[in-house]
Amino acid sequence: MIKFKIKKINNYNYILEDKDGREYSISIQFYDIKQLPQKGEYIYFSEKLLDKATNEGVTHFSFGGLSEIYGKDINNRKYK
Repeated sequence: MIKFKIKKINNYNYILEDKDGREYSISIQFYDIKQLPQKGEYIYFSEKLLDKATNEGVTHFSFGGLSEIYGKDINNRKYK
């Protein structure tokens, strides 16, 4: 997991900065959470999500609660 500081938020567009000062522009939508991440806070992403070779350069992600439509219960047999 890579730790990113949220530098700027414009609607769903997040500018994230890693520990080496590299910036990433990623579109993120959060569903079914009480409070959205704020500027200056930290967010973690798996290296695999940001690997252009793995995800073909996808820079839009949607996250939600595990029991909701945008979440996955990884203990569910369907996802094993």
